[in-house]
Amino acid sequence: MSKNSTPKMQIKKFVQKLELNKLEYYEPLKVEDIKKFYEFVGPDFEWPSTSRISERRAIYDYINNPVSGYGHKLSGEEYLELEKKNPGMLYAPIKQMTVVIRFSSTASVTLKEWQVHMRIRRKSDSNNEVATMANVDRDTNNRNFRLLIDSGSTMTIIPHFIRERMNNDYGWSKFPIRSSGYGENVEIYKANSVGSLIR
Repeated sequence: MSKNSTPKMQIKKFVQKLELNKLEYYEPLKVEDIKKFYEFVGPDFEWPSTSRISERRAIYDYINNPVSGYGHKLSGEEYLELEKKNPGMLYAPIKQMTVVIRFSSTASVTLKEWQVHMRIRRKSDSNNEVATMANVDRDTNNRNFRLLIDSGSTMTIIPHFIRERMNNDYGWSKFPIRSSGYGENVEIYKANSVGSLIR
């Protein structure tokens, strides 16, 4: 960059060089975030030629909104002990109360319909349910998947159609983020906290 150009011009050239406008496919870029990214990577930064737009956006977002870690770290011995018990699992300390999800389902081949009856309740109080619903998932596009919920996990992804059917937005982020990887470009609405879902 020329020493005579203003910081504003330098950032504008930087945005053009890295084609940051392509990252807006997911959501608009904020000027202050572009400046933060520029200051972090420097004016000579270039994307790896093999990186996809979704990967670039994930890097951009990580630099502007780094993940905060909570809880204590496991010692090497503790981690090895857990790995022996459950090979292939990843562990993180969880202190929040777990939401338990139960569901039953019925399928109709003739109607190409999959009905899911779902109840979300407190683990500590099985009598008070947070949400109850029956959802009909019609297969109009010959999808090769159905609603999948891992009720044994400490965090569960609740499909958007279920979130929409809950009474209000209490405890949910009103602004979606875009997923990457297997579910690339799917809008995700995060729960602010498990505790807010089980008030």
